[in-house]
Amino acid sequence: MNAQQTSESNESEAKKSGISTKTLVRILIAIGIGIPILVELFTVFELFNIHLFSGDEAEHHEEVPIHRVIEGSRILPGDLPVLTLEHARVWAEPNKWIFEMEMEMDDSPAHPFELTFNHLVTTGERMIDEPQTIRWEDKGQDDDEYDVKWSIPPGETPLSLTVVLKSIISQDSTKEVTREVKFGKIPVQYRDEEDED
Repeated sequence: MNAQQTSESNESEAKKSGISTKTLVRILIAIGIGIPILVELFTVFELFNIHLFSGDEAEHHEEVPIHRVIEGSRILPGDLPVLTLEHARVWAEPNKWIFEMEMEMDDSPAHPFELTFNHLVTTGERMIDEPQTIRWEDKGQDDDEYDVKWSIPPGETPLSLTVVLKSIISQDSTKEVTREVKFGKIPVQYRDEEDED
């Protein structure tokens, strides 16, 4: 009697443990198959999402190529006045370095203007805040050549500057355009201070 009860209890325990083992195996199989499927679905969703939304951004926010100004190119492409950078150089003197720009106006603008050059950034990441302004008053003005210069830290060359064009349309109306001008390679020439013009 006792032995029979013991064998029955062993059988019921075996059944219980068999059910829990089967359940555990099923859960592990579901996890083993389910996780890779979820990862794949997530990856496909992300690719689909990127394709849908980044395509719209690329259409509306095209990257504008950087316009680098060198000798012979326009200071403000597409804008008036048409100023050409005739000469740009860094004069390296014993005690100081000077960056000089010589510009020429190619045609007469329709309105008087002021052109302010400022925030000159050098290769040493220094900003020189010394505004230089040129003005053109009317079509009878003979002077169509302009010259601006800055003292810069020795051993550095210009990278960029900010240009603000203020066109005077009428007595009560002005138009202002701000552009960042990035320079190409600016030559460095050595000279004694006596040679300075």
